[in-house]
This record gives sequence, C-alpha cells and structure tokens, in this order.
Amino acid sequence: MKILEKYNISYLIKISIFIILSLGISNSAYSAEIKITFDNIRNDKGSILILIFNQADGFPDKHTKAIRQYRVSVKKAREGVKIDSLVSGYYAISAVHDENSNSKLDKNFMGIPKEGVGFSNNPKILFSAPNFKKSKFLLNSIVYELNVKMKYF
Repeated sequence: MKILEKYNISYLIKISIFIILSLGISNSAYSAEIKITFDNIRNDKGSILILIFNQADGFPDKHTKAIRQYRVSVKKAREGVKIDSLVSGYYAISAVHDENSNSKLDKNFMGIPKEGVGFSNNPKILFSAPNFKKSKFLLNSIVYELNVKMKYF
C-alpha cells in the first residue's frame, strides 16, 4: 500500500501499459518472413515438399528434425511461397519435387534421386546432398527473398 500512497494509480497503470507495449514491439521486431521462389521445375506433376531447418541436425531430409514442413503445388512454388513468423537466425531449406505424390524422394538402385531436389544457396551437388553449412543463410531482415533452383539427375 505504501507504493499506492506514493504514486497514484493512474501513473502505475500508464507504466504497466508502457511495459506491455514495449514487450510486444520488441517481439514483433524479430519476426521475419522468407519468400521462396522455385526455378527449373521440369513439369507440373505432383507437388513441392519443403523442409526448413535452423540447425545442422537432420538437414536435409529428416522431416522430424525440421522446424517447419510444407507441401505446395508446383504452380504455387513457381509463384512464391511465403514462410512467416520466423525469428532472426540461421536457416537452411531443402525441397523435393514429389512428382508422384508419395511424400518422399524416390531414388534409383544407386541412391541417385529420380525426382528433383533443391537447396537454399543453390550449392553444387556432387556425390551427396549439401550440408547445412553450405545451404544456410542468415535471416536478419523483415522479408528475405530466396530462389531455389531444382536439380534433376
């Protein structure tokens, strides 16, 4: 009660509102989005599977380790996919053109993909999928535009 005696209630309410608004502003300042467009998609069959990672563990194909998973139409992938409500930090994206809609990357007997694959930063693919380090990018702006070029073997 001594606090109430020293300060009037309206002053305390104003301080409380200021603190609440300040917390809301600081959280929204770190909210960002990624706009991903996809090039070199060879046909309109199936869909594009997208996995978003914020750590190396599980990248590029362990969907249970991804922080987000999406399935979008090929048309939508060409137009652009918006991923929002992300905080600033490092991310890497992997994508599969799931032409037969079986929700997995089909490979031949030697383990070579039969369907298209793509990664953020479009790293060269030699004998295996690129690692997180080669695919990661820093999300530190409100909108980050990313282009992923699908590759077929």
